[in-house]
Amino acid sequence: MNFSKLLCLVLVYSEQFGQVLATVQTGKDCKGTADATVTCKRKKDETVKLTIAGTANNPVRWKKGTTTISAQAAKYELDGDKNKILTILNLKEGDEETYTAEGTSPVEKFQVQVVDCLGGKSTKPAGLCQGKPGGSIRLGLSDATGSSLSWMKDGTAITTGDKYDGPVNAATLKIKDLDDGDEKEFTGGITGAMEKFIVQVADCFGDTGTVQCQGKLNEALKLRISAAVSGTVTWEKVDGQLPSNNQKVGTNNVGLKLAPLTAADAGTYKATYDSKDVSFTVRIPGEFDVAGRSTHWYESRKALTRKHFAFHWQWKPTNKQAHSAALFVLQTALAVLRAKVCDTGAGGGDTKKESTENGKDNSGGGGGGGGGSSNSGTDQVNLGEGKGTGKGAGDHGGGGGGLSYSPALLVTVTLVHLLLQLAA
Repeated sequence: MNFSKLLCLVLVYSEQFGQVLATVQTGKDCKGTADATVTCKRKKDETVKLTIAGTANNPVRWKKGTTTISAQAAKYELDGDKNKILTILNLKEGDEETYTAEGTSPVEKFQVQVVDCLGGKSTKPAGLCQGKPGGSIRLGLSDATGSSLSWMKDGTAITTGDKYDGPVNAATLKIKDLDDGDEKEFTGGITGAMEKFIVQVADCFGDTGTVQCQGKLNEALKLRISAAVSGTVTWEKVDGQLPSNNQKVGTNNVGLKLAPLTAADAGTYKATYDSKDVSFTVRIPGEFDVAGRSTHWYESRKALTRKHFAFHWQWKPTNKQAHSAALFVLQTALAVLRAKVCDTGAGGGDTKKESTENGKDNSGGGGGGGGGSSNSGTDQVNLGEGKGTGKGAGDHGGGGGGLSYSPALLVTVTLVHLLLQLAA
């Protein structure tokens, strides 16, 4: 092979290689290339606009994989002459796929990739990546060219393990089960041209103003300053003191962790740093308070309800409760005795005879049940239920088998009842 042929090959392949380099795009507008597949890499929740480069004689038919796409509110928009532009809104991981523009000659394809953050080269700030504890995050290289891609965490090479989902030598690195230990600097790419990422892990991020945060009872909540901090951060709770379950975490105390959360932890927390401040308003809704309001009211009512049911279903009497129970029993017994005594004599017979036979008083006769006459020679009260016989005065109105109570018992129960009332 002579020199001219070698030079020709170099020029041809260098041109093709340059086209490959140009096929990785990270901006909102992702432009196609005739008879090629371009990579459109965007952040989650952002928008990407796919635009074909060729001409279309008929309306373009867009496909996601093998499924034809039509305009769809809040997800797909078709625009331009003959639908040459497809806009994908609110990007999620489920939007990752190869999109084909059919109706062009040649056919153009777009490989859409969705990441949480893009890396920053040496001339740009490091990519900021924020995730929640226990969640996952995807770091994406803005320049994915090269055959020997690798990733490092704080200068240490990353190898395959339970912490990382998928390959660790690809253009995207997925970190799962995020925790405080992942708040490090990650680098990825080819040796000598590594891109940087700063990973932050918290439930709520803020740098200025007021941030609304929602926690969950009995679980942890981490607040964090998202801006770069040079001095030590001072944390305080507005109109109160920091709860005893607080823990300041991270370099320069950039984070405040509350664990486990209680209803009393709701409120506003203020962080002061580098002559700036940011406030975090924490709400802790209860099980039925989905709006996150009236936390204190709900928790106090729930505590009262639990106490109420504990009293009814797991009752363990105290001295005062035992005293009240005894008083109740005596009150009931006294009411029964009084009712029995007061009702005596009320059920007299059909007729009341006042006659004298052989010099005897028969006024206590009567044929009714439960006669209530008394014998002046007997010191007791009859509460009989027998039937009257209408016989002489010496009889107790009829009815054997009745119950008799001494007035002394009635007086004793009454006195004990009075004493218990005085001791209450």
